[in-house]
Amino acid sequence: MPKDLGDAKILAMRKTPTYRLIEDRLGKDLRRHVSTAWHRGDSWATIARDLHASTGLPVSPETVRLWFPHLKPHMRRVAS
Repeated sequence: MPKDLGDAKILAMRKTPTYRLIEDRLGKDLRRHVSTAWHRGDSWATIARDLHASTGLPVSPETVRLWFPHLKPHMRRVAS
């Protein structure tokens, strides 16, 4: 959730027309969907393929990564 108007503006800027179309076709919050998959350990390539399969819209792994810059490798859970 945006902390202030500046954060809200940055979040809105990331929602490109492609982002909004994918989210609409997915039928749920794209941020939550991607965050869940990423924390589960899915790669950006796997997430991009899943989004393509689920929506019919091609999206590159790099595009998905750029939409979610707050998801950093050091934040991922490490398997024991």
